[in-house]
Amino acid sequence: YPAWKTNRNQFLLTVEMLLVLSGISIFACFVHREGSLFIVAICGLLVASLAISYAVYRTGAVYRLFGLAAYNKVTIAYLCAGLVVGLVAATGYRHYYDSFLLPGTLTAIALISPLIGMTEELVFRGYLQGRSQLYGPYFSIFIAAAGHTLYKYLVLKSMVVYTVIDFPLLVLFTFLFGLIIGAIRHLSQNIVPALAAHALFDILVYGDYAEMPVWVWG
Repeated sequence: YPAWKTNRNQFLLTVEMLLVLSGISIFACFVHREGSLFIVAICGLLVASLAISYAVYRTGAVYRLFGLAAYNKVTIAYLCAGLVVGLVAATGYRHYYDSFLLPGTLTAIALISPLIGMTEELVFRGYLQGRSQLYGPYFSIFIAAAGHTLYKYLVLKSMVVYTVIDFPLLVLFTFLFGLIIGAIRHLSQNIVPALAAHALFDILVYGDYAEMPVWVWG
């Protein structure tokens, strides 16, 4: 490509990613509100969805856009690594909150909560990390982890109900977890290990809940 066309593509890519991050952040800020503010949240989600849809249109490769690649021995090895990371993170989380290290039973939440986590992975480690690889692997891993951490922080900070949350620990844990599975996603060149890590974490942390955590929809 000529230099001007390369610069134009980089500019469009940057705008696209900023729209996705901004839209998701707006959604996170207002998703627990009611009335017109909830509509603002939906509009933010719509902006992010349209930006991602535009990326799919531009690339014409939806699987590659979200980091879904063919299986091979490397993928299987990193899948095992992702499961170990999810297990360690979940048991550490439960230990911190004085719960049994593993859930004694599994409810319907064990089927629903992983879907939320996997959707987050497709957006942050799949789309965002994959699209930002143009700026280098370290930046792409960092921006995906930072974006996911910001999203989690805003979702929990915007809750209208009272809940005791250690926000510094939340930010640190989410960011470090994101860096680790982001590195696994980069090394494996596949989103599946990150999906597995997050899904297992959610199953082990929320799998024995009788109802969805309050932060999902307030």
